[in-house]
Amino acid sequence: WHQVQQKKKKPYSQNSINNKMFFGSRYEVKCDETFAYYEGYVFDFDEKEQKLRVAYPWKSDQLVPVNYVRPLAPAVDPNWKPKQGDHVECQAKAEESEPYGWWDCTIKTVRDNLYLITYEGWDNHHEVLQHNMLRPYNDQEPFEDEEIVRELLPLKSDKIQEFKSSADLSNQSSLQSFMNPTSSTIMSGLFGNDKENKSATTMEQLRRITKQTNLIHLNFSPEQEKLLLIGTKKQVSDAKMLINFVWNLRESYRKKEEQVKQDEKLKQKEYDELKKCVSVRFKFHVALTKYVIGTKGENIQNAKKLEGVKHINVRNLNETESECLILATDQEGANDARAILEMEQGSELIPADPNLRKELIGRDGHNIQQLEKRSHVIKICTLDHLRYIQQSSQSYYNRNNYQPSQSFIDEEESTDNNLIKLIIIGPKEKVPFAKMLIKSQVALIQEKFALLERSKQARKDYHGDD
Repeated sequence: WHQVQQKKKKPYSQNSINNKMFFGSRYEVKCDETFAYYEGYVFDFDEKEQKLRVAYPWKSDQLVPVNYVRPLAPAVDPNWKPKQGDHVECQAKAEESEPYGWWDCTIKTVRDNLYLITYEGWDNHHEVLQHNMLRPYNDQEPFEDEEIVRELLPLKSDKIQEFKSSADLSNQSSLQSFMNPTSSTIMSGLFGNDKENKSATTMEQLRRITKQTNLIHLNFSPEQEKLLLIGTKKQVSDAKMLINFVWNLRESYRKKEEQVKQDEKLKQKEYDELKKCVSVRFKFHVALTKYVIGTKGENIQNAKKLEGVKHINVRNLNETESECLILATDQEGANDARAILEMEQGSELIPADPNLRKELIGRDGHNIQQLEKRSHVIKICTLDHLRYIQQSSQSYYNRNNYQPSQSFIDEEESTDNNLIKLIIIGPKEKVPFAKMLIKSQVALIQEKFALLERSKQARKDYHGDD
């Protein structure tokens, strides 16, 4: 056996990278002299010659036929063990000044970790190589030279600047993205979520679209300051549609993200202001919650209109108790809001006389409504009537499989059969005044009835005397 070749890949240096390579599509390109494949970067297409423009790290740009270009070989399985007779590829040089290329060969003999290979087309040329100089044969087909077109897609100024910034090869992040295009820093999904390297995410998007549409090339053209697409007409058309969709969606996400950030700032500002506020809490029976909140939240909205009131929250503590929290810039504002929101259920006993009750309520409830209005309470009603309303609601909601909330605190009936209970629901500060008005109104009605009775008796006595 002859001398063993133990070789390593020539590493790229920063000086060997240019914009054509940076924005080029990385492939394996066949040499028309040796038929070996070398790493090259497709960056343009000559429509007149119908050839691809390829940049290399080690020699000047070339025009090559489309069918000389094939995709990169997949990564070698770490457990791959070539056997005698396998058709593989090996790393070799045609000249010392050139980098290693991948040459078509066959394994003739295997001994330990050494492989005697024969180059395809070079029957009398044998070489002994170590395992690290071999890889499985890259059986990916070269591109077909059929109706290849070249199209340019205009870009907005911010997108142009993004591509130009990404090509700053003095930037370590840009250099790393070029040297390792499968790095986790840019494998961030089709729509992109790489906040630190937006341009890397854009480049990855273009790679994915290139793969999905089978384009030969898709990237930024520094000379034209446009997006360059190379492939068949259908591939180019599909890619343009995908680019517009993905970039529009990405812009939509960006705007939403900005909106979220603005909302977060506003919420943080609001939170900081609330931390400085005076807080007032009060608890109440859960049945009064609807009155604290008001119809469609009207009561809370009225309280929020007060000067200095910043926040109001109502929550259930348990099945029977709720709590209201008021935050205001000063104690006066908090107290004023509490006066509006804090509800109470009180009661007042009145005679059970049906005539008195009828007079107190009035036709269609007119008199009792006037009492409610004058005392600024929400509801004045007999306990029996409230129970009747609750039972009617329960019957209705049972038919619809829904549990209604209770609208009052149930109480015991009066122990005195000569008295009935009137329920008063309203702001805590107003309930005592409502009780006073009810007493006054009952007293007036009783005086009226007594006056009528005396008048009736007087007329009776008068006519009796005649």
